[in-house]
Amino acid sequence: MTLDDEPLQDIEEGKAIELDCEDFDTYRQLGDMYEKESCFDDALECYLKAAEFKEDGSWEFLNHWGIIVSDWGRIDEALEFYNKALSDPEISIEGRNEVNYNCGVLLLEDERLDEALVHLNDAVNLGLETAEAYYHLGLAHAKLGYNVIALKNFNDAITENPHWGEYHLRLAQTQEELGKIDSAKESYQKAIQLDINNHEARIGLENITEHSQPKKRRYFWKRK
Repeated sequence: MTLDDEPLQDIEEGKAIELDCEDFDTYRQLGDMYEKESCFDDALECYLKAAEFKEDGSWEFLNHWGIIVSDWGRIDEALEFYNKALSDPEISIEGRNEVNYNCGVLLLEDERLDEALVHLNDAVNLGLETAEAYYHLGLAHAKLGYNVIALKNFNDAITENPHWGEYHLRLAQTQEELGKIDSAKESYQKAIQLDINNHEARIGLENITEHSQPKKRRYFWKRK
């Protein structure tokens, strides 16, 4: 099965139950029809029902549904799809990396940091060496206070893609947290160079420059 399978043309609302044809493909196709009509609650119900009939090799659909319903703000349901996808015995290494990454990013956005770290680490350790993966892994480490590891993650992200200002911004903030002031200044400047509208980087550079300036000594002369 692939995501390119054509949906059956004669499946209509309620027909799956009327035909006593409750299986993975029937609910999958019915869910697709609801989604096209923007009937998201009905689509979600069908996708969840399809997941109950999960077949070996269906991880691609489950991952796809996780992405879709996370965009609808249904985080718990999205995580359910991702976890079912990861339990598929036929999932490939590349597929496992993709699902772990998607799951980790969603958990990170939901501030479930420890869980996010597990999935993002699994993705990277299994070979997902992309700038985005390193970046989100760095965010998880930084939010948890593991700044030394986060520093390495952000540097790895920049190695993979040195042209994205956001990576340099997060590197600068981590360097600042670690007291690496000169390096932080350079990273803030690089972030601004790559994105002149990076307001956060401009503020960071201004603050770090202001606080690193030596204070002028004030002399008070007594009046005669």
